[in-house]
Amino acid sequence: MLAITGHSRFFLFQHPVDMRKGLEGLAALAEEQCSGQLTKGDYFIFVSKGRRIVKILYWDNDGFAVWWKQLAQGRFWLPRTRYFQMLCLESLNAP
Repeated sequence: MLAITGHSRFFLFQHPVDMRKGLEGLAALAEEQCSGQLTKGDYFIFVSKGRRIVKILYWDNDGFAVWWKQLAQGRFWLPRTRYFQMLCLESLNAP
């Protein structure tokens, strides 16, 4: 279960990610950008090329977990930003 607190940090990967990647592949991408800080309670957001699938990698007390959502219609909104950016909760609620 996602346990989001006021101290949670969210890292968005803007470039499309191959959604065939599993937990280990996503963790390798996140580790490449975060220098091994994957177990600090942060959330790593990956979006598919068509922006219909999102996966969120996070540390869940004793191991990694992946949350996954695929839209039946529409696309996920993404802020225009560089390849990898830390986001706050307010920016995730944008239209």
